[in-house]
Amino acid sequence: MMKRLFSLVLAILMLGSMIVGCGGTADPTEPPITNVDGVNTEIYDKLANEYKFDLRTVLEKQQSGKMEGTIYIDRAFLTELSGWEYVADAYSALYPDVDFELHNHASGKDMATAISTPMAAGAHNIGIMQGNYIKNDLKNYGYNFQSGILDEINPYAGVGEDGEGLVWSDVMSDQLMEIGAQSANLLVSQETVTGIFINTTALVEAGVVNADGTAKIPTTWNEMMDACAALKKAGYTAPFAIGEMTGVAMEWVIKIYADQCYRDLLDDVQQQSGDFNYKQAAADFGFSLSDDQPEYDSKYNINTMRVYNALLNRNSDSPYYVGAGSDKFNCFMSNLLKISDYLSPTFAEESISTMQQNFLAGTKDSPVFMPCYLGFGVSIMNTEGVNFEWDVVDYVPMECTCDVACNKNGGCDHVDNDATHNECTKHIRTTSTRDVGGYGGYIGLYTYGKSEDDIALYLDFIQFFLSPYGQSCFYYGLENGGGSPKATSGILGTVAPAAWDSFFQSASKVVFNGRAAENAFVQYLSFGHSNYDSYTSLRTAMGNALREGGEDALNSLCKTWEGSLLTTYQSFFKTTYGKNTPYLDYTKNPSA
Repeated sequence: MMKRLFSLVLAILMLGSMIVGCGGTADPTEPPITNVDGVNTEIYDKLANEYKFDLRTVLEKQQSGKMEGTIYIDRAFLTELSGWEYVADAYSALYPDVDFELHNHASGKDMATAISTPMAAGAHNIGIMQGNYIKNDLKNYGYNFQSGILDEINPYAGVGEDGEGLVWSDVMSDQLMEIGAQSANLLVSQETVTGIFINTTALVEAGVVNADGTAKIPTTWNEMMDACAALKKAGYTAPFAIGEMTGVAMEWVIKIYADQCYRDLLDDVQQQSGDFNYKQAAADFGFSLSDDQPEYDSKYNINTMRVYNALLNRNSDSPYYVGAGSDKFNCFMSNLLKISDYLSPTFAEESISTMQQNFLAGTKDSPVFMPCYLGFGVSIMNTEGVNFEWDVVDYVPMECTCDVACNKNGGCDHVDNDATHNECTKHIRTTSTRDVGGYGGYIGLYTYGKSEDDIALYLDFIQFFLSPYGQSCFYYGLENGGGSPKATSGILGTVAPAAWDSFFQSASKVVFNGRAAENAFVQYLSFGHSNYDSYTSLRTAMGNALREGGEDALNSLCKTWEGSLLTTYQSFFKTTYGKNTPYLDYTKNPSA
């Protein structure tokens, strides 16, 4: 049990007066409740003014004595343990008859392995769980968060200027609401954004500086490669880090830049009049290359045949061929393979944790540029002996400087979306990147075998945890325990410890502007169907190409991946539509 003595909690939590929002409508003529024990006034004093609290409802619950029982939590991400402990203690400080059991797992996969079988057997000591690997297990016995609770008053969310208690969605970011709406049995609590961490001290030492002598932060892919060349000349042996071939950092980079390269084709694979699955709404779809997430438009309807037609059919007319043998794919991969000269010789075997430790060492053998989730910035501040200055920035866009001549059978790999299809463009038209993240901190609730009172207790704690005060407690617990968040909170009004100010100043420059993985070409080009051959084939081919470098390696990569994509295509359509489906022919006219 991790519930602590009430008196000990009071000593730890820096007690005082606090104004906290009631669960219903607060009477503005009555003085606010300021004498509820167990509330951290330091956190409250820093909360945004629009999230004032009045703890009348909490006081009523304390006096009724109905808040009792044990809350079981299975969770992943060991770096966040101290935050969960702090939140549990803060909740127990308000309701001393509530106990907690935290079951910690090294990863979401480990957690799913540990609890899926007990869940199927009807285990009672499973309740709240963290991680998206259990979403299928929750389909039958998971609480439905889309049943309306997000539009009900959350007693911990605060009160508005009119004295009305705020509903839960009032304190959740648009991104959390948008992503969370896609899964009825999971809430998301964090905006998982990634970026490129930079050892700026190393840039200065290598002479990559502005006129005033400060580190020159690259703004394009080519500028970053030029900086890597200067770093290597200055003695930095492996200035770029990407992690193991089966790791997430490699996946991030491929997804992000495949999206940048192929995002201009979203209109081309949209359903069109005459398609077998055509919907009239598709005719009204339109987007700008600067749109964050056109894929979430209700009028956007993919024709999968058009995607495969573009990726496999070298004689395709609509859209023009953009597969492994095209100039477009060549431009994308040639850009990406530039990092091969700047990777560690053992990069293919280095886990993301090893990559992070190498970065923190700050030596000439350490990476200077490293893709990672933003929460890693807290780890830097928590690590003793870090001897360099650092920054984190958005992924810099790739560039294509060559215009190409029109030739539908090769050469011109894309055209502007107009009726004549006669104006050729650069291979990479999009000048911005999107991210791989957007959500995280999945929260699910297993309801099997639980009474209405049990479920009410669990939901009350989740409301507490996902409130400005609860998430602020989470941050303070991490800071006190030397932990670090995997991502930044998506709960509005959350305040962080002053010690994290420099991290948030850096992280504020990284703006989430859409999910790269929603691009249909990213899903099929790289990792969309992980159970098929194209997933492992592309990873293996990419690893070989990055080790060897050069044009031969690129040609081998293209040939290997095109063959495995064809296998993926055939497997997908056989599984989905049966072995006799006419769509096994990738040259088939999508409108036929």
